[in-house]
Amino acid sequence: MTIIYIILGIIMTIGLTVYLRYFFPFRPKEPGFEYVYVNEDGTVSELEEEDVEYLKTEFSPADGARPYIKSYYKQLTPDRKISGFILRNRVPKKIEIKPLKKTQDERTISWIYLAVSLASEHELADFNSISMLADGINHAIPTHKEMQTSISWLIHKGLVTKIGNKYTLTPKGKEDFQIASKETNNLFGIWNKLEQTIINYG
Repeated sequence: MTIIYIILGIIMTIGLTVYLRYFFPFRPKEPGFEYVYVNEDGTVSELEEEDVEYLKTEFSPADGARPYIKSYYKQLTPDRKISGFILRNRVPKKIEIKPLKKTQDERTISWIYLAVSLASEHELADFNSISMLADGINHAIPTHKEMQTSISWLIHKGLVTKIGNKYTLTPKGKEDFQIASKETNNLFGIWNKLEQTIINYG
């Protein structure tokens, strides 16, 4: 019987540890969307409208564009960063959830817009191919959030469309790219023109 009690005790301890680490709510029910964002500096902020819509979207398990949700505050993402989406009640109570922190700008959106334009020029582009082209353009890999929110914005504006797990420009998006590419083959020149286009869309 003693061995059984020891085994049961171990199982209960493991179960309690897992519950406290991954499921226990650290703060009382609060108003606002159920998810928030942990920034790379460790601060936590409310989400932009595009993020909320993105998290409400249903994705298939194999879709590389689906959001990565952190299980606990200090958990690192696959690329070893602390930033990421997390359930509001999994944020330690001592940490203030700040008002919306604007993380997107026209420069970032136009960067991803250019990457989608190039990646989908001959065939539909998936999340990884867009990210690789973005790296080739700017010599920097966009964060998952930059990709997510930029593409969501572009879809919302009718410039990019999603087909299955892949993306391509709409006729309106192709027109933007053709205009931006006119009289220049320089990627930074095209990027600058697309940035102005994004600013004009508001």
